[in-house]
Amino acid sequence: MTAEPEVLAAMAQRMNRLTEVKWDRCVIHDDTAVAYGWIYREDEHADFVLLDFSWGETEGLDGKTIPWIGVGFSTSSAIFSALINQRLRGDEAPHKDCERIEDVFGELVDYKVKLA
Repeated sequence: MTAEPEVLAAMAQRMNRLTEVKWDRCVIHDDTAVAYGWIYREDEHADFVLLDFSWGETEGLDGKTIPWIGVGFSTSSAIFSALINQRLRGDEAPHKDCERIEDVFGELVDYKVKLA
């Protein structure tokens, strides 16, 4: 793990905004990270939520260094997609449905989940 404590705290703050998500795993690199978790549904299935973080520093107009952190997300939850966007970005962009790998890539990808 290479993220500084302040970056981890900023990431955790954003993750904690999504109270419906049970966080599962993360991968942290030098200046990016991915965290994913699950929204458990009443039908005993789960939707995934993936947060994609990046961070760094920029120089302000006054010449001072300003730290920044950005976050993007993907989810299979049509129900919570707009709410997640509201909590992370302050707006309610429409949900974009996930597409099956086999439908997008066809036979180009050898190892994929095949539904019965």
